[in-house]
Amino acid sequence: MTYDQKKVDQMNQLLSGLKLNTVCAEDNCPNLGECFGSGTASFIILGPNSIRACRFYDIPHDHPRPVDLMEPYRVAEATNDCKSRGCYRC
Repeated sequence: MTYDQKKVDQMNQLLSGLKLNTVCAEDNCPNLGECFGSGTASFIILGPNSIRACRFYDIPHDHPRPVDLMEPYRVAEATNDCKSRGCYRC
């Protein structure tokens, strides 16, 4: 499947600018281009690590980081930005 690299780059810039983590990026998902290119992303909240040792996803397993009280606002900002650009879900 082909995807729009410009949209992928925009999504990467948005998420890194807001310091947000996604399953897509942390898992090194081979479908990242397809998802980001279509404007979709699945957030990981409370840091980049999983507190569960999930065998399906290749997300680093570690203790949770301290709670970032601004993270929900950044997730909302990213979601609103995605919606304004016609994304399906973010």
